[in-house]
Parts: sequence; structure tokens; C-alpha cells
Amino acid sequence: ELIGYPSLVLLYLGNYPDGGRKQVLYVCAWVLGQSLIEAASYFIFNGINYAHGWNYWWSILFNMFFYVILRIHYLNPQRAWAISVVVLLLHIRFLIPVPAMR
Repeated sequence: ELIGYPSLVLLYLGNYPDGGRKQVLYVCAWVLGQSLIEAASYFIFNGINYAHGWNYWWSILFNMFFYVILRIHYLNPQRAWAISVVVLLLHIRFLIPVPAMR
């Protein structure tokens, strides 16, 4: 994951197309790909355990948000940070425990 995710981000942003329709299809393709990988990991290989009310469908929504906000961050980091308040709200909604800092 330490190498995989940054590599995916570079591939995603490095090949981002021009034009509205192409961009929508591109984001949808990445969301679908990520969601299929997660589905295989969860449903076939039992490699993922969901907790705190989270499930596969929430992950699909998160993937949609992630790929859109990633592009926004590339173009305008301040706007992306403001929009990312949604992540905080999800954190609160699912009561995700925060590890104590030592």
C-alpha cells in the first residue's frame, strides 16, 4: 500500500483527459476498477473486514468522492480541503475510533 496507492494516484492524474464527457467516463472507470478490486477482496478472498456500520456500498461512495476530490486537489488544494469536511462528517457518522497520541 505504501507504494501502490501513490503509484495509482500518479497514473490517475497523469492520464487525466481533457473534455467534460471524457473526464466523467475516466472517473467512472477508476471508481469501477477500484470498486471491483475491493469487491474481489471482500466477497471472494475475505481480505476486508468492515466495522462501525461501514460496508461495501459506502466504499463505492467513498471511491467516487476520492477520485473527484483528488482531481480538485490537484487543481486547487484549498478548495479540496474545504470540500473534504465530508470526510470528517463520515468519521463522526461511523464513530471511527481515533488512536491516542503518545
